[in-house]
Amino acid sequence: MKQVAKIISLISMAVLIVSMMAATIIEKLHGTPAAFKWVYGNPVFIVFWGTAVVFGLIYLVCSGVHRRVFTMAIHLSFTVILVGALVTHLFGQSGEIHLREGEAASAFVLDDNSPATLPFEIRLNEFAVDYYSGSRMPSDYRSSVTFLPEDETVQISMNNIAKYRDYRFYQADYDEDLKGSILAVSHDPWGVGITYAGYILLLLSMTGFFFEKDTAIRAALRRSVR
Repeated sequence: MKQVAKIISLISMAVLIVSMMAATIIEKLHGTPAAFKWVYGNPVFIVFWGTAVVFGLIYLVCSGVHRRVFTMAIHLSFTVILVGALVTHLFGQSGEIHLREGEAASAFVLDDNSPATLPFEIRLNEFAVDYYSGSRMPSDYRSSVTFLPEDETVQISMNNIAKYRDYRFYQADYDEDLKGSILAVSHDPWGVGITYAGYILLLLSMTGFFFEKDTAIRAALRRSVR
């Protein structure tokens, strides 16, 4: 059982690592909502997380490694990340809102094409496109928007998101006449926070693991300095 659990957990982790690498690329090209839609919130991704957590725990218990604090903390961090992904999948919202210059709107469309409404309005003040020098190739496109009724004005661009009342807005696309903007909308106040907490715990526990006594890494370091 120990070897079976080890093999299944390792395979699951390998799939997860490749998936997270793909998610990083997707997030860079299409924004965080797309990464959560296609990877982090995907049921297959969640199943692999669950498999890695369950069989990893079985392997740790069978190996007696569960007595090591940082080793168990690493496993716990995977569990926290899994919970964050599950919360995102169950309760998170993502979609798009189309704005025209000078107009305000609160209605947007979710990724499943169902309608949704923001608890506030957002107005597009101005849209602009920056081009690479000497060409008509866009280097960036920017939307100046105002959140109503608070009249909070912010700039949204390809590299700058806007956060307002637990909603995130990303520059996604624009109209051909350059008078309209399409923004990606993401609302996931709990899932993102839980997931980030899991990654922070993973970083801290992995750091502590290097200093934990009687680990294979410490033994290898001792042999290398002899």
